[in-house]
Formats: sequence, structure tokens, C-alpha cells
Amino acid sequence: MNEKLLLSTLATPSRFVPLALTSFLDEAYLCIVFKARVVTEMNALIERAVFSEAQARFYAGSLTLALAHLHSEGIVYRNLMPENIGIDMYGYVQLIDLHFAIKLDDPPARDYSGRADYLSPEQVSGQGHSLPVDFWALGVLLYEMLTGSGPWITGDPNADSEVAIYNRISSHQPGGVPLPKDLGFSDDLAQLLNDLLAPNPVKRLGCRGAGAEEIKTYKWFSGFNWGECESGEMTAPHADLCTEALEIAEKAASNCMPEEAGSYTSEEDWYAGFGSFLAPGK
Repeated sequence: MNEKLLLSTLATPSRFVPLALTSFLDEAYLCIVFKARVVTEMNALIERAVFSEAQARFYAGSLTLALAHLHSEGIVYRNLMPENIGIDMYGYVQLIDLHFAIKLDDPPARDYSGRADYLSPEQVSGQGHSLPVDFWALGVLLYEMLTGSGPWITGDPNADSEVAIYNRISSHQPGGVPLPKDLGFSDDLAQLLNDLLAPNPVKRLGCRGAGAEEIKTYKWFSGFNWGECESGEMTAPHADLCTEALEIAEKAASNCMPEEAGSYTSEEDWYAGFGSFLAPGK
């Protein structure tokens, strides 16, 4: 219900945060209909193959614009992780899941929200958090797009308990992001990751006074056309794959449609009291 309320407060449109058209309610569920056609999720794309820097740049840029939009509306997203990021039929990200989001004018949040390895140091410590957690999560997500897992994950189930992950996050020092040497990250990318994952929220990129503009002017994004991305004119890295996914889904849906039933010939009393869309006398 809080998510529905937040969606109803959005005053300006965004390509990356689709409009909530309506909602339906029964005893068990609240369903929200969005003006978007989501065909896959980011985690499905990462599972196919890790992203190149160019591919990751498109998604990181799109998500920067999405977060800037929500922040301008006074909303902290708190839910940036691959399984919660929808990808539409054109290959563009869609932030639909706002069930962890909070308003900026609320008291500082002190709860845990989302996957353990996406929590920021201030969330782990419970000292209260706000907008900086979204930029921290953007850094973790960018790392996962490029490597297949987050910076605080070792791959050893015994070493990746929530407590162990929290300890790694809490002990993280400035400039200490564990960059895989075999992947050959560019120096600009390495610096961006360390600036997004600055443990002090006041010193974190995006939180130093200019908001998302600090990311948009970063050297790693040199040559990236922010206007084309925001208007949808930029070709998404997985556009062909998303078009194919939509075609498969539409074909599957058409195969599930029931055969035409024909005219109803049984008890007409069942229709008593129902209105008609037919013209009078028809």
C-alpha cells in the first residue's frame, strides 16, 4: 500500500520509472498496472554473460537518470539490485519495484532492505540512511554487471553468510574495492567504483553537493550522450534480445488463448441486472 501511495505522488514522467496506470485489490493481493512492457530482468541478462564496459555504461547511465528522477521527487529507492530491475521491449531499464522506497521527509530509515551484499555501511551499522544508499547500490550493481557477483561475495558459501558479508562491508576502506585483475578494468572505471563505494556517505560520488551530475560528468562517461539515453534514442546493448523475448512471449500467449466460444444459449436469467454496451434496440 505504501508503494502504491508513492507511485501516485510521482509528478513528472520518466522513461525509466513507468507510470502506474491503475491498481486492483482483492483479499490477498494488490496489483498495479504500469505503462510499460517488461520482457526480462537484469539478472537474466547477467546470467547469460557479464557485460562489457560499454554495455555496463549504458545501464549505469540509465540507472543514474532513473535515480536522479526519483531523488528529484523526494524518494529514496533502496532497491537497486539485478532481480528488481525490469528491462523493457527496447532494452531500457524500468524501475517498477518501489516496495522498499521511502520519502525523504520521513525520519531517517534504520532498517535493512534488500540483499545483504547491497547494503551500505550506514545501513549495516543502523545509524540512519538516506539518498547516499542508492549511489552505493549503483556501485555494487555496476561491479556485478561486470563480474557476475558483488564485491563482497567470495563464492564460498561458508564465507558468504550475512554476518561475514556485513563484516566486509563494515571494514571496507576508501579506495579498497577488490577489483579483479584478470578482467582488465580501465583506470577510469576503477576510480568510479571506488568513488561510488566510498564508505563515508558524505564523500560518496553523487553525495558531494551536485547529486547525479557528479556521475554524469565523470571521466568514465566521457562521450556518453545523456540526452539520447534519456529520450530513448540510444540503441540498448540487448535490444535485439529483448525484441526476441517479446516475440516469444506474444507467441506463447496467443497459443494459450481459448477458442472462440460462440453465442451463449443457456439460462438468460443469469444476465438479469447487467447493463449492455449495445445501442438501444440492438
